Amino acid sequence: MTLVTPDRATEARQVLNCAGLFADRMAMLGGQRPSVRIVPFRGEYYSLRAEVRDRCRHLIYPAGNAALPFLGIHLTRMTDGHVLCGPSAVLGFAREGYHLSKVNPKDLAGTFAYGGFLRLAARHWRTGLAEITRAVSKRHYLRSLQRLVPSITAKDLMPARSGVRAMCVSPAGELVRGMHLCKSERMVSAIGTASPSATASLSIGLILAQMMDARCQ
Repeated sequence: MTLVTPDRATEARQVLNCAGLFADRMAMLGGQRPSVRIVPFRGEYYSLRAEVRDRCRHLIYPAGNAALPFLGIHLTRMTDGHVLCGPSAVLGFAREGYHLSKVNPKDLAGTFAYGGFLRLAARHWRTGLAEITRAVSKRHYLRSLQRLVPSITAKDLMPARSGVRAMCVSPAGELVRGMHLCKSERMVSAIGTASPSATASLSIGLILAQMMDARCQ
């Protein structure tokens, strides 16, 4: 297989595609026809002010929704002492839409043209509406946090970073909970590795490395 970039071409016996938000498109460029698609979901975070970080000394998680692979608004104490609150889960208007104002017409059209997303939206539109409300309203975001830590107030929250999840959606409108592998003779595509992919990244990497080693024998 030949991998071509603007400045070079590389020959490869085997290719492992771990392109995240673009993994499905990369799979198609490699001649594969994945049965799933990536739909971006942006997550907005707040952080606690330094004066009130001691209200969260570990991880505080809600029970979550068994029907969806989202954890819901939660609090995470980082290794540097900062406390992140969130994230929300709102449809991204771009695959790299890390800001609310970022819109990519091609990405957005691709999302709404995919039947799997339309089925997902029809099934969970109430949840989607609630997530949008939390994302645009600090007051509603705060209500979700206060279910976990009632003493938190609006003045305790500072805007923090955002992230984009590469959610893997099946044609039936289901969010794929595990990693979807698309395999062909010369290529393996890891599409939509769901949370906690960062926590499990070393183990996932080992499994994929062993798989590719076996294919190269």
